[in-house]
Amino acid sequence: MYLDEKGIVKDVRTDAKWRSWFGKRLSVWTGGPSAFFRRGLWERRGGFDAGLKYVMDIDLWTRWAKAGERFVGLGDYVWGFRMHRGSKTMGGGNEAAHERERDVTLRRHGLTCQAFWRNVTRCASVLDGTWRKRKMDASRLYGIDWREVHR
Repeated sequence: MYLDEKGIVKDVRTDAKWRSWFGKRLSVWTGGPSAFFRRGLWERRGGFDAGLKYVMDIDLWTRWAKAGERFVGLGDYVWGFRMHRGSKTMGGGNEAAHERERDVTLRRHGLTCQAFWRNVTRCASVLDGTWRKRKMDASRLYGIDWREVHR
């Protein structure tokens, strides 16, 4: 869930069901606070690149996806992201540095056609029903305090 500074739901995000070709062509964004994996995967594929400040999670998920690992959604909203200018994920006040690091990371993984593949994933989410679920949930949850979502 995307929340404002006070914890009010502004939007939700669900992605199309996992297809391995997504991971080969897109930066993979899983929502780190809700990602669970076995220790063996971390040991086999490696962990975070400590040299990255803003996109270490995207780099990790993308690296794993390009290595053939598979991601499975939990089917529910289990975390919320407070969107505010000072958050590290939003650039922490240094959006230009954030954008540069993201672009370098995408190039490192050979991901240069993001807009095209994002549109492919949007089409896939319409076909598999996840787009409809997202829109319905966004409408239902908009304006609710995050603590009320699962009551």
